[in-house]
Amino acid sequence: EGTRGAGASVPPRPLLDVYFVDGAAARAAEAALPASLLQAPPAAPDPAAMAYIYFTSGTTGRPKGVPIPHRALAAFSAAIARRLDTGPDTRVLSAASPLFDAIFMDLAASLTRGGLMIRLTARAMARPGYLAAAAAAHGGTYLDLTPTVWRSVLATGWTPPAGFTAVTGGEAIDADLARRLTAEGAALINSYGPTEATVVTIADPVTPEDIARGRIPIGTPLPGTEVLILDDRLRPSAPGVPGELVLAGPQLSPGYLGDPAQGSAQGSAQNGASFIAHPTRPGARAYRTGDLAAWRADGRIDYLGRRDSQVKIRGMRVELAEIEAALAALPGVTAAAADLRAGRVAGYLVL
Repeated sequence: EGTRGAGASVPPRPLLDVYFVDGAAARAAEAALPASLLQAPPAAPDPAAMAYIYFTSGTTGRPKGVPIPHRALAAFSAAIARRLDTGPDTRVLSAASPLFDAIFMDLAASLTRGGLMIRLTARAMARPGYLAAAAAAHGGTYLDLTPTVWRSVLATGWTPPAGFTAVTGGEAIDADLARRLTAEGAALINSYGPTEATVVTIADPVTPEDIARGRIPIGTPLPGTEVLILDDRLRPSAPGVPGELVLAGPQLSPGYLGDPAQGSAQGSAQNGASFIAHPTRPGARAYRTGDLAAWRADGRIDYLGRRDSQVKIRGMRVELAEIEAALAALPGVTAAAADLRAGRVAGYLVL
């Protein structure tokens, strides 16, 4: 476990929280704690017990609860740390909200590998010079942001330097942004994953050839994750042929909270995505993401968009049907529609 505080090895800075794992600073902080807090830790939790529940947008007008058990979170943490190749020398600059499941990406990349996490203050991210100062003061080597936020960071004048790892996900990244993020020699990793399969299931470094090609793949499956790309009849699509991206493996949620069909063989369908019986492995389950994708010849995956009206705004999933349902429930409204225009949701009412 990490110890939060400040120590001589990492100078404190305004608007930063520093988390230590091991090392002299952690030992000194531990020595200062009351003896009552240093008792033996509790027994390990039941792997099937819920680690957290995250609510996502839903077409019915009510958010859907996605429970994630400890076994899924542990599987994700081990798999993503291996893919990111982080270790004790990693210094993660963390901008993810603790209320957003992406925070587990930063935790897995740092605290589970003996590294350091430096919590950035979101309101200061847009300040010119802030990220440069934070990275320099704490030896930052890693930062995970959505493409939208990366663009705002680049607009402040800071570009990830050589030796730094820029990670992105939550939205599709274009070749121009990838080129700008790697302009000074930084590594870039693209990632993909729905909440229903514990944060991230696919990730890979972006290569210069990817940027020159003009389409950035989302990568290859994490260790332990099974990725299927299926046609409308749930048959495998050939390489280069678009199909729906379907996930299976230990990172899968048991189903939506309160959904009576979540444990059934057929699962349930909501929002253009569903938990279903695995199409080829009897007794196993899979998750239809509603995302369209295609296998590349090199075994990586191209993201091609959605098969429904779900959109992404700053990396957050938004169901336009959910907004339409909420608008239609207002007094005096006979019909409603919603659309995404220039990055903003517009609502239309018939009174």
